[in-house]
Amino acid sequence: MLKNAIEQETVVPISKKNKNMRSRRDPSNLRQYGALERSPKKSNSDRARINSSKKAKVLCIDDSQTIQTIVQKSLEMAGYNVIGHTDPLKSVMFLLENNQNPDIIIMDIKMPNVEGYKLLQLIKRSTKLTNIPVIMLTSQNRHLDKMRAQSLGAVAYMTKPFSCNNLIRTVDRILNCYK
Repeated sequence: MLKNAIEQETVVPISKKNKNMRSRRDPSNLRQYGALERSPKKSNSDRARINSSKKAKVLCIDDSQTIQTIVQKSLEMAGYNVIGHTDPLKSVMFLLENNQNPDIIIMDIKMPNVEGYKLLQLIKRSTKLTNIPVIMLTSQNRHLDKMRAQSLGAVAYMTKPFSCNNLIRTVDRILNCYK
């Protein structure tokens, strides 16, 4: 039922009994992340611009399986191919060994083993990966974190919880700029 609701962009009703059991920050409540928002009406020029960037490869690096699922479902419904990695070390190996680089990378800052800043630094220092745009998607909301990410080469910074529609628009905008 939830999958159909997401595909049809409708709200799944929650009974009073279940409503009290779910907290506002419950990750199973996809509505908190904007997964069930209606997308705004697009003009023909917007559709043509956005459709030109579809089927792009997106690499999502986040240690949270919930965030991985939300990002993957949202972007796949928008027409993107999404590869998810919950282990930052494996994602580095994937990037270095893979001949086909992703078109864009979305990553968290707070992860085990390798911090997102360090991973961003490695990506931007690599001659093979330096031109791939990186979006930081994190719960860190301080101005200092935003400035640090920007100084290391991130092209966008989004905080959790996030709107799936905003994520899609951000990915569309960045990919259109990097074409």
